[in-house]
Amino acid sequence: MKKNLQIGFIGAGNMASAMIQGIVKDNHTVKIKVSDPNNSSLKKLNAQFGVEVSKKNADSVIGSDVIILAVKPNVIPEVIKEIASSLNDQQIVLSIAAGIRINDIIFWSGKDLKVIRAMPNTPALVSEGITGLYACKSVTDEDQKLIMSILEPISKCVWVNDEVLMNSITAVSGSGPAYFYLFMESIANSAETLGIDKKTAKILAIETAKGAIALASQSDDSLQILREKVTSKGGTTAAAIESFIDNNFDEIISNAIRAAYDRSFEISAELSDKES
Repeated sequence: MKKNLQIGFIGAGNMASAMIQGIVKDNHTVKIKVSDPNNSSLKKLNAQFGVEVSKKNADSVIGSDVIILAVKPNVIPEVIKEIASSLNDQQIVLSIAAGIRINDIIFWSGKDLKVIRAMPNTPALVSEGITGLYACKSVTDEDQKLIMSILEPISKCVWVNDEVLMNSITAVSGSGPAYFYLFMESIANSAETLGIDKKTAKILAIETAKGAIALASQSDDSLQILREKVTSKGGTTAAAIESFIDNNFDEIISNAIRAAYDRSFEISAELSDKES
């Protein structure tokens, strides 16, 4: 990571906290400033990590090499217009707001900015995230390396060469943890109906998922082959898999991810239409 790097966070929520934790753990020379209207969130980050805090977003921008937009998509237009006069074309703006297009950020700022769009996910809170990234043309290879050095302590990184694919990443990995929580929740609920107590049911669901993920991560086999290795013909697993197939499991998952994908486009259109 670059020496004497200064990073400004706009937003003091969970994702900002996870990123700050990773940065501080990885490099003690980085100067971090955070702005947010929520004073209690600012006090918490200051107490935990010793970062500078302010209620004024411009304070996070001035002097920073990287500005990280860690706020909800619906407030991005307002925030960009607020900080526009403090931004310059040498800074890197990293946006983690779902559905917000780079061209819209540049339009709202009125400046030719270096913007990178990112879609992290909540497992970054335990340094197990995955982040999809797309950069505008003015972003250099060195800029990309710098952003990766910020993100890699909490998340693996993948770059895409078409911004439209950020909507796909949002639908798959950005929203994805909730899909797995729902699946584990359903497994735990089913375990309870079969007589297992609530606490044990949760342990069984989580540890089974954890083990399956660990095996999949370490194996060279495809996900299909791993599934087939567990599924003996005429056995209990086969009965469950057949039930999934009969109830259109693949279609249910596909439709759900498509709904998230479509909503990402809708968010872009809604905010862009209002402001441009």
